[in-house]
Amino acid sequence: MTDESRVASLRFAGKTFLVTGAARGIGEAVTRRLAGEGARIAASPVRRAASVKR
Repeated sequence: MTDESRVASLRFAGKTFLVTGAARGIGEAVTRRLAGEGARIAASPVRRAASVKR
């Protein structure tokens, strides 16, 4: 690993992100990527309530 890639891999170290919809899809991918780059994550899985009509 080069010094440049090591710095890039931790560019979010010490930062906290709130990710909604983190249970699947794009939200899950974003959560994994940010965590992989050193971020702290506050993740919220958002699901449509069963009583909501489509």
